Amino acid sequence: MIDYIVEYQNSYFYGHLFNHNVIELVNKGVKMTPLFKSRIFNHTFDYDEWPSTNNNIKKILAPFNESMFKLRHHYQDVFPKIYKKDEKIAA
Repeated sequence: MIDYIVEYQNSYFYGHLFNHNVIELVNKGVKMTPLFKSRIFNHTFDYDEWPSTNNNIKKILAPFNESMFKLRHHYQDVFPKIYKKDEKIAA
């Protein structure tokens, strides 16, 4: 099922299918690497109202349970260390 979703429905819209069963699938030994490398969980988006990019190009993972378009309003809460550094540079 996961291979089918990754191959034919490879979009972040299908992430909701795994909201409540990822841990169970991992515990059962299901191969999850293709899913985690797919566009279902790695979505690149372009949004005109997004703050300017950060010069730190390392990939950073942080939990956020709202719409990705609301992340820009919660940037300082989700990424507090980066936010503090950005504010020092801007000042």
